[in-house]
Amino acid sequence: MKSYRLLFVVLLLSIAGFVNPVPCKALDITYSSENFSHEFTPDVNRYKWKITEYWDNEVQFYYEVTASYSKRPRKFRVESVGSYKDGTIRGSGKFESDVSDDPVLYETGCIYRTISNSGIEYNSLPEMCRKNHDLCAIAKTLPASLRASLRQEYEAVNNGNPTDAPLPVSPQENSVQNDPDRVKFEVFLPFLYLKPCSMWSFRLELNRWDPESTRKNKWVSWHAGKPFGGFEGDNSECRSITYLKLKPGKYRFTCMAHNGEGWQTPWSRWVEFSVKQKMAISSESGQHILKTPRIVVHRLSQKTPWYLGENHSVSWTSNKVPGKVRIFLVRGKTVAALLNANRYEWSTPGGVDNTGYWRRNLPESIRPDEHYRVLIESVDDPKIRGFSEYFPIRMKLSPTAVEGVMKKRINKVPGGTNIHVPKKPGLKPGHKLPAQMRFLKLKAPLGMETYYIGKTYQIKWQSSGIEGRIRVILVDKNGKKRTLNGMIGTKVSDKHFSWTIGSNIKPGSMYTIYLKTMDGKVKSKKSGGLNIKKKPPPNILKTLSP
Repeated sequence: MKSYRLLFVVLLLSIAGFVNPVPCKALDITYSSENFSHEFTPDVNRYKWKITEYWDNEVQFYYEVTASYSKRPRKFRVESVGSYKDGTIRGSGKFESDVSDDPVLYETGCIYRTISNSGIEYNSLPEMCRKNHDLCAIAKTLPASLRASLRQEYEAVNNGNPTDAPLPVSPQENSVQNDPDRVKFEVFLPFLYLKPCSMWSFRLELNRWDPESTRKNKWVSWHAGKPFGGFEGDNSECRSITYLKLKPGKYRFTCMAHNGEGWQTPWSRWVEFSVKQKMAISSESGQHILKTPRIVVHRLSQKTPWYLGENHSVSWTSNKVPGKVRIFLVRGKTVAALLNANRYEWSTPGGVDNTGYWRRNLPESIRPDEHYRVLIESVDDPKIRGFSEYFPIRMKLSPTAVEGVMKKRINKVPGGTNIHVPKKPGLKPGHKLPAQMRFLKLKAPLGMETYYIGKTYQIKWQSSGIEGRIRVILVDKNGKKRTLNGMIGTKVSDKHFSWTIGSNIKPGSMYTIYLKTMDGKVKSKKSGGLNIKKKPPPNILKTLSP
């Protein structure tokens, strides 16, 4: 009984403040994580893992966590399902907070606490999140070494150099494109860049095979540096598609990618393909009109004259024509005359492949006439043939020849053909070519390049019929013009101008450049949009300057 009284006295004294009670021991709350997985994409970083919460080294709760950090806008989202150690569900909820950066990678807290859930849903978060009212604290349940490794991986990919070239998807190697009016080109970046794909653009280099080219390399540039934009696909790849209208023949293409920050990939491998002549389709049945072995020659008439010494092409459609074909130029008004005489084999000996297209120089030894036709016949079966419409073959007058016939309306040319000179000839002694016969063409820049203040770049051009000097004009996105090569201009024969970008040029995008003569009567087309920046990023690759 006395012991009870003593205990009661001690209790009263402690309440009165005379005796300090032994404080309660704080809980030691720790966490472990397992089954971690992650994914870095241009727009979102995603994470998934399982958390075990311990109280004094004893398991209390489990949490299944799915977290994501979106970059536009910057949000940190968490979906969590909490359960007791016996597996009973404790709660589940979805939460979101505004953040300055990815809290899994960097020591950042949530700027605004937007956790409005309470009760059972709020209890689906670990104790540290509920205690600190900080959703981003859930990232601290991951080991520091794991987060450092993730941060290193993220920054290596995000800031890495693009060492891989784009992969061509279409046309495929050695494929045949049946629709020349709509040839699909598709490429994508095989590497995963965290920079937004909208910052990346592609360039296409397209060559066409010309067996009659005088150069050692028979591949002739068809579309040099043709740009087409990049966009993001469903699988977060930087992918781009464009369509081109091409003539029948054999082609090859390569591609590269670059972005607005100056990064540039290598060019891809060359991919060869061929384009066929488009078959005529019946509007009623949808079947090919050419049902029997036949050859139809296209696009030649009295309105399409050929000139001696120039390259000309012919296209045709064939059906059930085996092997190669031979191409003739025939002169005369009757079929008998065409087949028996006055025929010149324009194709190479032995015939050419039946691709539907042929291009070659027209020798000056051919006699000019107003009644020529193209004859194409099968090598294996000469009875399978096709004729074009009548078209003229004429001599191309040089400026001196025009001057020699100015006072004569008609000039007799060897071969008996009358060549009519217009009443108002374009040339007179000592006169320049008329403006419509002169041109300026800007060859570089083409557009979409990134230039940096303080560096020097080459403005290149080609011209015809222009003498003296020209001016190089820079236009900003507001239409304000600035002459880059001074008031006296640059000699057109120099074919280039070295432009060092001064500090008076403001950084910006959508700059354009064009050329014009000193009198302003002849102008070139404007380049595509240019980006001008203050200085290149560190470790920058070679920029797109020509």
